[in-house]
Amino acid sequence: MSRNDQKTLNRAATLFDSASEMGSGSFRRRLIQTITDQEFIGALFKPIVTKDYGKEEAAAKITQVYDVASRRKTIHAIAEALNDYGYGGMTRTTAVFLVTLVNLGMATIDAKATEIGRQKDHSEINGREFDRQMERLDDYQDDLRDILKVAKKIVKSKARDLSENTGLPRELCASALFTVPGPEFLDQYKIGFYLKTLLGNLYGFVDMDPDAFETDFDDVNWKLFFGVVFGKTRLPDVASLILLEGAESIDRYKNRHDVKNCWDSLTTFALKTLDRAPESIRDQMIELYLKRLNRMLANHSIDLRIDLRDIDNFRFENLVETVDKYRSKIDKIMDLFRGSSKNNRPMVASD
Repeated sequence: MSRNDQKTLNRAATLFDSASEMGSGSFRRRLIQTITDQEFIGALFKPIVTKDYGKEEAAAKITQVYDVASRRKTIHAIAEALNDYGYGGMTRTTAVFLVTLVNLGMATIDAKATEIGRQKDHSEINGREFDRQMERLDDYQDDLRDILKVAKKIVKSKARDLSENTGLPRELCASALFTVPGPEFLDQYKIGFYLKTLLGNLYGFVDMDPDAFETDFDDVNWKLFFGVVFGKTRLPDVASLILLEGAESIDRYKNRHDVKNCWDSLTTFALKTLDRAPESIRDQMIELYLKRLNRMLANHSIDLRIDLRDIDNFRFENLVETVDKYRSKIDKIMDLFRGSSKNNRPMVASD
C-alpha cells in the first residue's frame, strides 16, 4: 500500500501540537496509535520523495514533527500515554524515535537551564521565578527519563540475545538498536550517518569501561552485530565505510590502548568482509577510497585508517587483487604527499 508521507506527517504534527487535548485519555490513545503506526514510521525514517515532495520538503516536515513532539507538554503526554498503555507491539524503530525525542529534550533542558541561570545572575528574574522554571525543567527531565526507560525495554530482549551471541556488552547492543532504525528503513546514504554515531558510541564505551567486554575484541562477532543492526545485505557497505574512517576519530580518547585494539579488530572485520564480497562491491569501495584520498589531497592533509597497498596478500588475496587494479592511481595521489610526510599517518590493522 502506498502512503502519502506529507499528509501522514502533517497529521502527526497537528496531533503533537494539540496542547488543549493533552489531558484526555483519547488524546493519549491517539498518541500511541501514531507512534506505532507503520505509515508514520515509514514517513519519518524513509520518506518517499516525489516531484512535489522533494528531499528538502521531506526534511523540513520531519524536523517540524520532531520539534513539536519534543516540547515539554507533548513529552509529558507521551510519557503518560506510555505509562497507561505500555509498549507492547512497539518495534525498535519506534524506540529510535523515542530516543531521538529524549536527546532533543535533553539539549533543550541544557540550553534553557543555562539561560535561566544567566537571567538570575543578571537579576532579570527573581529567586522564586528561577525555582519555578527549574522545577518545570526537572519535571520535563523526569518524563524524558521515563520515555528512555520504555525505549530500553522495547529492545531489551533483542539486546540480550545480541550481546550473548556477539560478546559485546548488553548496554552497547541496546544503544545500537535504538540508535539505528530497522534495516528496512536504511539506504546507502543514511548508513554512513548512523555508522558514525554507532562507532562513536562504541569507542566512548570502550574508553570508559573496557572491562565490560567479556571477550577480546578479536573474538567479537562483528559480522553478526552489524548484520543485525544494519542488515546482512549492508555488510559490504558497512565494511567500506569503516575502512574510510580517519584516524582522528580515536585521537581524543584517553584510554587509547583499548580503543586502538577495538579499532584494529574492526579494521580486520572490514577487510575480511570486503575480501569475501563480489568484485563489483570491491571496485566500488576502492572508488570511494580514491575519492577520499583526493579530498584529503585538496585539504593538504592525509588521515587514513589503513593504506590498502599494505594489506596482507595471503589473508586478503581477493581484495589485494582489486587494489592492484587501482594501485597506479593510489600511488599517484600518495606521491603528492611525499613532500609533506609529517601529515601522513595511516593506521594499519594489527596482525
